[in-house]
Amino acid sequence: MFLIVNILNSDYHIDYIRKSERSFFDPDLLSKFSSNIKIAYFKGDDQENCLNSIVAEIDDITHLLIVKDARISVSEELYHIGFVGHLDYKDNPLSNQYISKQINKIMKNFRYINGLYQNGDDIELLRLPFLNFRSELYLQLPEILKELSSEEGFQDAFNQCLSNIRRKHRKPKRRSEGKKKLFLDNDDKYFDLGKEIHSRHETGSPHGVLCNLKAHLRFGLKLDERKHFNVSYCEPDIAKINGNYLNCHKEIVTFRGRAHLNIFSNDFLT
Repeated sequence: MFLIVNILNSDYHIDYIRKSERSFFDPDLLSKFSSNIKIAYFKGDDQENCLNSIVAEIDDITHLLIVKDARISVSEELYHIGFVGHLDYKDNPLSNQYISKQINKIMKNFRYINGLYQNGDDIELLRLPFLNFRSELYLQLPEILKELSSEEGFQDAFNQCLSNIRRKHRKPKRRSEGKKKLFLDNDDKYFDLGKEIHSRHETGSPHGVLCNLKAHLRFGLKLDERKHFNVSYCEPDIAKINGNYLNCHKEIVTFRGRAHLNIFSNDFLT
């Protein structure tokens, strides 16, 4: 399912977009993403209900586009989960041409992100955990989305950041006989997306809705939530993992003498 969520400032703005929905969200273009399209509307003060409605559809969602009034603040983690574009209502009264121009830019940039997920290496990079993969460069990705997702310069900025991340962090293990490149963070921990599926991220208390959404979606695209990163130092039989780590809802979890950790994309760890 391609779910488009509109978070707008008032009933007036919701009615305005809904009235011309097919002209703003071209069905022919949307069908290139999915044959199943759903468009939902929420006011800015109803974000809890909005998140609950997204998680209720989580097993069916393949794409999540969030179009919001630029004046409305949303959780920073929503920029990790969905592709969030901003509508700037400067014209008074509103015009279809003005809104369409903005939505077209958002869709163009979302198509670019969708294309990145066709590359296996990029999928691994794009799903690294934000809290436990230590990299100031990696944290720039959601900031670029937040600032530029509705602008012409988004793709160049995002591409450049990905290039910088690959150059700094994509490395083979120093003492490994294989040539496979992993992701090495600033703390010298290697992140390797495992092929094995032997555990799942937890849901239910104390985990919140955002914990679950972060496991399933990244920048608006579906992840295989069953997969996790195997995280270790270069020589896990010698260099053990010790210390405090943040889990998916930023609770401190302490590990002692571990050869490796299992860390999911939402930062759930075992």
